[in-house]
Amino acid sequence: MEIIKAKITKIEIHSENIFSLYFKREIFPDFIAGQYVTIYIPEISNGEGKAYSISSSPLSDHIQITIKKMGLFSNYLSKLSVGDSVNMSLPYGFFYPTYEYDNVTLIAGGIGITPFKSIIESCAEINKEKNISLWYSAKTKQELTFLDDFRKLSKKIKLDLNFFITQEKIRKEKNFTNSRMSANKIAKATKEIAKTEFLICGSIQFVREIWKELKNSGIPENQIYTESFF
Repeated sequence: MEIIKAKITKIEIHSENIFSLYFKREIFPDFIAGQYVTIYIPEISNGEGKAYSISSSPLSDHIQITIKKMGLFSNYLSKLSVGDSVNMSLPYGFFYPTYEYDNVTLIAGGIGITPFKSIIESCAEINKEKNISLWYSAKTKQELTFLDDFRKLSKKIKLDLNFFITQEKIRKEKNFTNSRMSANKIAKATKEIAKTEFLICGSIQFVREIWKELKNSGIPENQIYTESFF
C-alpha cells in the first residue's frame, strides 16, 4: 500500500473531543465519498495504522479528516499543529452508496457521521435529485458534529434530518428526539423500502444492534451496508 506524507494546512475544533485535520487536495488521487485513509504513527505503534473516514467531498479543494479523541492515535493527532506532517495511505474502502437506488438512508452513531458528511456533500454537488434520509445519534447536542452544515444542505437538496440525543435533555426542537434511536422507527418512516439502501456507521455495538433491528423490521440484508470502528 502506497504511503504519502501529508502536511496539515488547517485544524478545526468542533467540540471538546472532536476536531478536524485538513490537508491539500492535490496530493491525493480521486476518491469516492465514503472512503477512508489509514494513518500511521511509528512513534506509538509497531507498523499498525488506524483508519479514519474522509469527511470532505471528493470535489472539495481540501481533504478533511474528522477525529474524536478516544485513544492513543487520536490523542496524538490532537496535539499536532498546522505545518506538521502525517503518514497516511491513499483513500480506499467500499463503504458508499451504490446509487442503484432512488433513496439512501444514512444511520450514524457518534463520530460514525464522518463518511456521511462526505456522501451528502457529494450528492449536493452531483446528484441533487437523490432522496437522502439522515438519522444521527449522539450523547449531547454539542457532539452532533456538522449540525449546521447538514441544516444548510437540507435547504439545497432532498435531505431529511433526524437527530437523537441520549444523555442530555434538550428543549423541544424540530428534528430532535430525546431518546435512543429506533431502527424500527426508521423502517416505518421509509416509504419505499425496495428503492432504498441503508448505510450504518458507528461503534461495533451500535452497528450490530441497528443492523439486527433493521433486518427484523423487514429490510433485506442486501440493502444494508455497514462500517464500524473500535
